[in-house]
Amino acid sequence: MEQKSRVLVVDDERAIAELVAHHLSTGGLAARQAYDGAEAIEALECDRFDLVVSDISMPRRSGLDVLEAAHHRDRTLPVIMLTSNSNLDTAVKAMRMGAADYVLKPFTLDALDMSVERAFERRRLLLTDQHYRENLELAVAEKTGSLRKALSELQVVFNATVEAMVSAIEARDCETQHHCRRAREYTLMLAHRMGIRGTELRDIGWGSLLHDVGKIGVRDDILLKRGALTPTEWDEMRRHPVVGFQLLSPIAFLSGAAQIVLNHHEHWDGSGYPYGKRGDEIPLGARVFMVADAIEAITSRRVYKAPLPFEAAEEEIVRCSGTHFDPAVVDVFRSIPRPHWVTARRKFLADSRCSPASAFTPLRSPEPAVHV
Repeated sequence: MEQKSRVLVVDDERAIAELVAHHLSTGGLAARQAYDGAEAIEALECDRFDLVVSDISMPRRSGLDVLEAAHHRDRTLPVIMLTSNSNLDTAVKAMRMGAADYVLKPFTLDALDMSVERAFERRRLLLTDQHYRENLELAVAEKTGSLRKALSELQVVFNATVEAMVSAIEARDCETQHHCRRAREYTLMLAHRMGIRGTELRDIGWGSLLHDVGKIGVRDDILLKRGALTPTEWDEMRRHPVVGFQLLSPIAFLSGAAQIVLNHHEHWDGSGYPYGKRGDEIPLGARVFMVADAIEAITSRRVYKAPLPFEAAEEEIVRCSGTHFDPAVVDVFRSIPRPHWVTARRKFLADSRCSPASAFTPLRSPEPAVHV
């Protein structure tokens, strides 16, 4: 059996309240009377209604108070105001407050029926809209959850892919094991101290981790050669930034990182490669990486050199400020306490046979300290 719509009829004139309630009841509605605003508000707090028909001028609490209480309980609950000509301004105010309609006294029952019909139609539309919004919010929440899950899974796959690429690079030379990871650690420390955040910091992190990906295209007899490289071999070695850029740039989420890969061997004074860029022509992330890479290269064992202490790295970086390195980045590097660098290095040891302390043991290097 279909439940009847419930109507609260409010008027301090009992005859009018009972007349309206009786008429609406004969029309198939379940009507309840209240004889002043306070009684109506109490009824609204205790019961559920689908429509309120209320006089405006009443003792204790007015029809405007009833309207406010009705909408406080349910924004979709329509309220029809009954008013006289003398209260027409108040009726207009009620409409501005959200009343569904007003009916002038004295009124005909036909006019009341038309107003009730419009009020129920308005409620139906409001409920439909509310239901649509609730379903839309639920659907958006579900889709957002699914998207987040998919992105999380994609990120896991992406991270694993990048880690595999880095492992493939480092596996070619056991003496540079974890070089890329240490370089990233140093780069992120510098970049963060410089105030770099968000996607730019993310790109710098990926770029520093993948900076040597282009060495996949360098022959082992050149990459692992213990003696000096010939001019031809140097030409091939110096192609690795471009090769790395060509590998990464087609991948949308690595396009920022690809710029660091391409420019990480440029020099502040224009003496670097592959394009001889200078100053601000070099992306900031690459300029930050250059300093971090130098720290890593100088303090690590290579096929052509023994590891040098951090003091030697600092001296070399300061000496090359304004030529090899951006002076502003060098200043930030010098502002970071030395123990921070030592702690970062200890995360990744270059050789399981080499303790963190011995990695900073003073040794002479027969070759230039700056990594190429």
